[in-house]
Amino acid sequence: MDRVLVTVGCGFIGSHLARELYRKGHFVGIVDTEHDSFLKEKAFTEKMRLDLRIFTNCLTATEGIDKVYNLARAKLKVRSERNRFK
Repeated sequence: MDRVLVTVGCGFIGSHLARELYRKGHFVGIVDTEHDSFLKEKAFTEKMRLDLRIFTNCLTATEGIDKVYNLARAKLKVRSERNRFK
């Protein structure tokens, strides 16, 4: 079986994907910066808490991995409408 990595593996979509891959017998690594809000049972082989905006963390997370399911997005600061014109 493949060794897969699911980014944002603790989120809603990532946790469901990780659970299904784990159930099928894959080695499942998950990486996230958040807490386990959607992981109610064991759905991974390995869990890492890393910020993937840092290149060396990307290298660490993908070492020995065959496939990556990237569900991550950049977290950007968004100004509110109220402060937009100040």
